[in-house]
Amino acid sequence: MAKNHKNTKKQENDKKNAEANKFDKIIKENILPSVLTLVNQTLKLNIDPKNLSDLPEQVQTTIEREPDVLKLVNFPDNPQDNFILHIEFQTYNNVEMHKRMAEYYTILYRKHNVPLLQFVIYIGFEKMNMIHEFQHKNISFKYDLFDMNEINYNEFLKSDIPEVVMLGILANFGVEKNEEAIEKIIEKMVTLSTTLPRYKNTNSKEKFIT
Repeated sequence: MAKNHKNTKKQENDKKNAEANKFDKIIKENILPSVLTLVNQTLKLNIDPKNLSDLPEQVQTTIEREPDVLKLVNFPDNPQDNFILHIEFQTYNNVEMHKRMAEYYTILYRKHNVPLLQFVIYIGFEKMNMIHEFQHKNISFKYDLFDMNEINYNEFLKSDIPEVVMLGILANFGVEKNEEAIEKIIEKMVTLSTTLPRYKNTNSKEKFIT
């Protein structure tokens, strides 16, 4: 009986990991290219693109981590305001997310000597219940946890970037039927991908729909 329970638990974890990997692939291919628009529109940070520069995505010490989004935000006139923007997309409730984010913070702060602004954007289907802060005797830590399910999908329909419009599929449809909301999202993506010059002579429409 115990062996069967163990096998069942392993199958559930394997399925969860497979789904997470699928979402990671979709995010990296479609969302990350327009992450600044997503950040400014959803997280209300208002970052100027000219102040943004890349940092190595892989973080390697005795362990290796690869953040979803890692950018250095520069303020040439006020370098004391510089910070690292770190974003993770999470598809399920990770009971150790607060530990993981704290680990990122200490590794990156030690390496770059710049404070971090950290966000976890939850795009799962279950109710979000992750821990986003902790306080011990000699340390306190907190990151910002953001639930896509709390945003009405119409906010994403306002965008002129198909990759951002696509995020509406993960948002709240409100009182609208799923089919109607999805139809509007696809219609907006098709319109943008067939009319904007940068998508001319590409297979973007098929890619976005898929």
